[in-house]
Amino acid sequence: MIDVDTLSQLPSIYTTVVVGAAAIRTVASGVPSCLTSFVMTFTMELLKCGAAVASLVVIAGATFMVTMWTTSRLSDKDDAPVDWDKWLTFKDPSLRAKYGNRRVPMQTFYEDFISGRVDLKVDVRALFEQHKNKLFRMCFTPFHIRFLLGRFLPQGMSHAQDMDIEEVAGTYDRGNDFYRAFLGPMMVYTSGIFSSYKDSLEDAQRNKLDLVCRKVQLQQGERLLDIGCGWGTLAIHAAKYYGCHSTAVTIAKEQIVWAKGKQKEAGVPPNKIDFLYCDYRDIPKNKRWNKITCLEMAEHVGVKNFPKFMKQVYDMLEDDGIFYLQIAGLRRAWQYEDLIWGMFMGTYIFPAADASLPLAWVVGQLESAGFEVQSHENTGIQYSETISRWLDNCLKNKDTMISSFGERWYRIWIIFLAWSMMIARGGGSPMSYYTYGYREVRRAGHTHHRSEYWAFVLLVVTAFVLHIAALIVSDIIKAPCDGCGGGQSAMCKAKCVAYGWLVTGVFCILSLFLYLLGFLVSAWWVNMLFMGK
Repeated sequence: MIDVDTLSQLPSIYTTVVVGAAAIRTVASGVPSCLTSFVMTFTMELLKCGAAVASLVVIAGATFMVTMWTTSRLSDKDDAPVDWDKWLTFKDPSLRAKYGNRRVPMQTFYEDFISGRVDLKVDVRALFEQHKNKLFRMCFTPFHIRFLLGRFLPQGMSHAQDMDIEEVAGTYDRGNDFYRAFLGPMMVYTSGIFSSYKDSLEDAQRNKLDLVCRKVQLQQGERLLDIGCGWGTLAIHAAKYYGCHSTAVTIAKEQIVWAKGKQKEAGVPPNKIDFLYCDYRDIPKNKRWNKITCLEMAEHVGVKNFPKFMKQVYDMLEDDGIFYLQIAGLRRAWQYEDLIWGMFMGTYIFPAADASLPLAWVVGQLESAGFEVQSHENTGIQYSETISRWLDNCLKNKDTMISSFGERWYRIWIIFLAWSMMIARGGGSPMSYYTYGYREVRRAGHTHHRSEYWAFVLLVVTAFVLHIAALIVSDIIKAPCDGCGGGQSAMCKAKCVAYGWLVTGVFCILSLFLYLLGFLVSAWWVNMLFMGK
């Protein structure tokens, strides 16, 4: 076997491998020698593979960061100069110097705006509608790396019930007056349906409520379950105008308080609606409903739990029941702005809402759960107009929102609404409702081709193979050291030290080669991410 003293000369990650093997050798004492040898050899190989993967992560991360810093700066060369004094008021002269006369990452701008370090000299709607691409680069920044590794991935891999409740309830319990300031008196936080641009927001939301009830073919006396009911508007509308019994589920206490007040105001008897304050996972399993609706709540379920959620809904439906799902997704031929916008939403607006995915994925989940999709419609343009009306309300009620909830939240919301309005209008967040007729929506802009995915896969496979090769070569080179140890001569030990340094040098050269190869193979792929075109 390999001597520990000799291998201590190797890089630290491989010293860790040997320490692990030495510990196993101690545990294995007293076990028959052939079994001990097998266990130690097998464990050593596992530890080596782990070391290779760890090294791969370090080198890939370094490649990623170097590419980020180089390409994000190269992308500025073709930009027209930006006169920021025309667009922004800077409260810190050093910040003005930082902006210079070039486009800045979108994340840099919105963080400075939210914190109050800059103010807009133009209307926020005009900024996003007419000048967004001239002023901002849709590129990743170190903030996004921290968000992905420190928040998005842990949330996405966990989606534990207590964590989801804390995230979502904290968002919707911010205050009913806050939401009413931009949603209006209907308090519907989903896309309306406009028959014409002359329709008011309230008319569009009533159109929407009737559309949902018609889509599920709601009949008098039937039982309706609305999962993620918000302020109960749909449940109240269905009970009042369609004669059903509604069960409305939410995890926000303030929404239930508001909904019960609206139920009384609408003259709907208390026995016609049940409001359940619970997570969707705690909906009673012993009940079935004729119709189930879920409007823009499924995004919070998360990718991990989505199949279970679909199966749960399927099991709660009567045999002839209908499920209406409305969900905001991302276009399949995505643009980098979609990702930057999505991470902004995940940070400030809809935490842990990682199930906003392309429509084909949603349809696949529905069909896998057993549903026969009867209809589908993309209402992204309707959603854009709805958000535009919300933005109007937000700007109109600026003083009220700031005095009640602080300027920071007001600034977050006008960025959210103005940006989301343009994302929905451009097809970046298609709003769909299902009750099949699936169709691809033609979209403009750069698409992410399959060849780019394969280039990245090639990088990962190449890196892993080269690491394994480095381990094999290192074992071959240090083989003469295996006989040195214990009471062997000083000359033998000196040779082992020399071999150790030789192995270290060879491995460093291989790692450098891997780094350069990884950079060349991946640079053209990652370049598009940070060019921000």
